[in-house]
Amino acid sequence: MTIIGCYFSPNRRLVDFEGWLDEVGTVVARNRSCPVLVLGDFNAKSTAWGSPGTCARGESLEKWAITQGLVVLNRGSVNTCVRQQGGSIVDLTFASPALARGVRNWRVLERLETLSDHRYIRFSVSARSLDPQFLGPR
Repeated sequence: MTIIGCYFSPNRRLVDFEGWLDEVGTVVARNRSCPVLVLGDFNAKSTAWGSPGTCARGESLEKWAITQGLVVLNRGSVNTCVRQQGGSIVDLTFASPALARGVRNWRVLERLETLSDHRYIRFSVSARSLDPQFLGPR
């Protein structure tokens, strides 16, 4: 399994974001022979993952995920980032389809202190539901 942790600053331009997505896409493509998990703070909003609206970054990220063959795992509309001025859903989880089939109980932990404005996200992955070609020799 390949796990790619991401962060992109909200203060950078859309063109920078799209270039960065191309770089992350290169890593995803290099690891296509195994299950891939891409997660982190993308600072992008879209109704596709529960935000009330979609911004330009969200549109780019949606198209990127489709191009990469990744599935968004976020469920519901619980804010992943909460600040005094409001909350947002910017912490996202994407997976290759084989891995996505094995994900169980994806959720935002609302009542757990993180000492941050971002909330923890918890889920489990069941190896039994993964494609056997990705499990290796037994």
